[in-house]
Amino acid sequence: TVVMGRVTGTPDSVIVEARLYDVASGKRIDEAQHSIARSADPRPVYDALARDLLDIVGAPQNLALQKLAQTTTASIEAYRAYLDGSRALNGWQLARADSLFARATTADTTFALAYYKRALTLGWRASSDTSQYAAVRHAIENADRLPARERALLFAYADLVRSLHPGTSISSERLDTLFRSAQQKYENIVARTPADAEAWYGLGDSYYHHRLKDQRSTVRNWTLAWRAFNRTLALDSSFHLAYSHKLDIEREGSRLGSGILIDGDSLVLLDSAGRRVVNDARASQLRAAAKSLAIRDAHAWVSADASSQAYQALVSAYVDAGFVDSAAAAVEEAQRRPLSRSPVLPYVLAAAEANTDPHLALQTLRDAMTEFPAESIAAHDGTDRFWYVLSAGDAALVTGSVADLHKLIGIATKVSPKMPGRNDLPSSLAVGTWVANAELALGLPTAATRARADSAIRFLDRMPGRDGDNFRSASQSLPYVAYLATHDTSYLAAIRRWAGPAGTSLSELDALAALGRGDRDAAARAARQFPSPDSMRAGNGLFATMRWIARAEVLDRLGDPARAVAYLEVLDPVRLNRASVIDPSLALYARSILASGVLYEKIGEKEKALAAFRRFLDLWRDADPALDPQRRVARDGIARLGGEVPTEPGR
Repeated sequence: TVVMGRVTGTPDSVIVEARLYDVASGKRIDEAQHSIARSADPRPVYDALARDLLDIVGAPQNLALQKLAQTTTASIEAYRAYLDGSRALNGWQLARADSLFARATTADTTFALAYYKRALTLGWRASSDTSQYAAVRHAIENADRLPARERALLFAYADLVRSLHPGTSISSERLDTLFRSAQQKYENIVARTPADAEAWYGLGDSYYHHRLKDQRSTVRNWTLAWRAFNRTLALDSSFHLAYSHKLDIEREGSRLGSGILIDGDSLVLLDSAGRRVVNDARASQLRAAAKSLAIRDAHAWVSADASSQAYQALVSAYVDAGFVDSAAAAVEEAQRRPLSRSPVLPYVLAAAEANTDPHLALQTLRDAMTEFPAESIAAHDGTDRFWYVLSAGDAALVTGSVADLHKLIGIATKVSPKMPGRNDLPSSLAVGTWVANAELALGLPTAATRARADSAIRFLDRMPGRDGDNFRSASQSLPYVAYLATHDTSYLAAIRRWAGPAGTSLSELDALAALGRGDRDAAARAARQFPSPDSMRAGNGLFATMRWIARAEVLDRLGDPARAVAYLEVLDPVRLNRASVIDPSLALYARSILASGVLYEKIGEKEKALAAFRRFLDLWRDADPALDPQRRVARDGIARLGGEVPTEPGR
């Protein structure tokens, strides 16, 4: 039910009226009203009115109004702020919700519900903010005032917060126990009250974040999370918080190269067992369905709540589906509306355009950095803003614009001086690793670049615990690209360490190392293990760009440039596998065009060589002057082949 009220009257008396409506049908259930002289104390009238309303909805006769106030708050100001804050939170107006909950707890410092909802808000708005822990603690300190249902929600959420921010010393077993405790508490609530949307949302959240080394268990958790988020929105379509992770799962199910598919109401892991059940054709169908589902749900979110977060989800869904023009139209629409205007969306668009129109992407990036500098982004809600901003680095990398890359890095690290979710790790350390990798991939002169890469490798080698394992695993391309750039075998040991068991199957590195020793027979044996370009062209997988470039180098050095160029021809910017937000893939892809020109010239394919050289020069027309030696290779190639060398304005 929902209550709507009004106050009317004459100079001598006032009539206080309240009407109850059914939420689902919108029909009026009943009404109650009382009259009071203007000079009288209004409190007894409001108590009587409240008693009437409770009688209408069937509340027990022995329910004391004072007890009801004690379980929430006796402060009208605090409760009004709490209600407004709850509406703002469900509508994803996080800054407004945070302010309103803070106002509620200032008006009543024992208002446990307001503390709980503020902690939930901070979890979305700024998860590394220690205010979240303080809010949870204050809520627990006053939990004895809460009704049983709200108290159960609070304690379940407290376990989830501890799971999400456990610190670096916690064991995997203890972390697993915390997640399971939160899940069990939420499951107990929905078992007692199956129509409790908030509990279903919490259950989904606790399963979504519970990632395990065992992929099958993680996929099982995501299945339970997806079902719970669907249940949340079926019970309460205004509970917009549920859209975010629901769409994350749908987008993962739609992404080419993902090991997860959505089939019916369940997720399927594409491991060896899954591939026996789901063939390539069926996988393509399920990915297409997931793309449509993500776009549909993102549109539903925008229609229900045209917030910047909803539009961000819509833009991302379009990008994942390959509809970059539709993503651009959605960004333009969002930026025209005051409530959805976002400093982050242009950066998201620049990253998407980098795959399809690099020069447009670079202009989008430059416009974004001018119009939305760090200060405006820092004021924007959401812990993912750091990642979205950095993703636009693709626009700089594919065009060779080192200056724009460094400007972007400065903005991102100013927005988030610490890594999101971590107060103990400066973002500059992680970003420095990615940038060193990207600069090596661009082919910058290696003295200073290599020094930064070496420093990053030493830092990551020393990083202890689970964080070190995760960072090293995510940064495997750094020593790999460093080896390609320098052929210094000292990087091979780091590659093997960081890649673990998978490092023993890097046949292209075995071949390069053998060539470095002068052992052509060993290199040829390793090259026979390379996958066929035709098989990759026909499939739907992603390309590990650096590995295909390394294979092409091996084949060229073995005297087979025709086969080598075939390994470069299949590279497609849309199908490049990326391990980090500042990833070397597009930089390597750009340089593979130049390498193709050189190989085409070797095998006498004059027109293809000229086309590749011209394409590379056009792609890098805004490249940093430090990259001019590579541009010169293309210009010299055109001259040798008798083509017209393009002019270089401003060079």
